[in-house]
Amino acid sequence: MAGTGEWGKQAEFNELVISSGIIGFFDKPVEIKRGMFSNWYVNWRTLASDSFMLDKVTDYIIDFIGYIGAKPRCIYGVPDGATKWAVVSQMKWAKSRPDFGKGKYPVPMGRSKPKEHGVPKDRFFVGEPRGPTLVIEDVTVMGESLINVVNMLKSIQVPVIGTIALTDRDERSVYGKSVKDTLASMGTEYHAMSNAADLLPEALKRSRASPAILRAISNEFAQLGAKRIDLGKT
Repeated sequence: MAGTGEWGKQAEFNELVISSGIIGFFDKPVEIKRGMFSNWYVNWRTLASDSFMLDKVTDYIIDFIGYIGAKPRCIYGVPDGATKWAVVSQMKWAKSRPDFGKGKYPVPMGRSKPKEHGVPKDRFFVGEPRGPTLVIEDVTVMGESLINVVNMLKSIQVPVIGTIALTDRDERSVYGKSVKDTLASMGTEYHAMSNAADLLPEALKRSRASPAILRAISNEFAQLGAKRIDLGKT
C-alpha cells in the first residue's frame, strides 16, 4: 500500500494548512505535549470545530486514502484530537463504497481514558473498530500517541493496515527515529499529508516571524529533527 509519485493535491493541501492560520509562532515557547515546549504549533482542532472546514479537510483525507491505495473497513482516530476527522471520514468513505449497507462499515470512536468498568469493548471504545483499520492522527510530534494506539489495536487483534497524519512535525519519535521509520519497524505503514519541512519555510515567511523565533525553531530541529529543514537565514 503506497502512493506512486507525489499526491496530486499536495500543493493545494499545503496551501490550505498555511493559509488557514493553524500554524502559530510564539516568542515564548508553549507546551505542545507534556514536558515538551516549542516556538511553533499546529492546531488542527480549530478547523475540526468548523463544519465547513471539517467537510473540506475530510474530502482531502478521502482523496489521500485513494492515493495511498488503502482499502479500510474502518477509519479510527487517535483520541481525542483526531476523532472528528476519523468519524466524518469514515462516513464519507463508507458511503462511497459499492458494498455500503447495514452492518458493513462500523463508526468507531476511542476513549482517551478507559472506563473503569464494563466489558472490554465498552471500556476502550464508543463503538469498536472492526476489520482492516486505518488510523488517523492530527499532528505527530514524537508519535507517541499514534504508536500507543497502533499497539493497543494490534493487542486486541484489530488489523491495522496503515496510519495517516494530517501534519508531521518531522521530529524524531520516542525511539530516536522518524515516526515513519518507527512504525515501519512495527510492521505498520505511515503516511503524512503534510510535514514541517514543506510547511515551515513558507509559513515563517508569511508570518514575518522574528529572527529570534527563527533561531529557536532552527535549534529545535538541530536537536530533535528527523530530517534536515532549511528555514532560511537565522
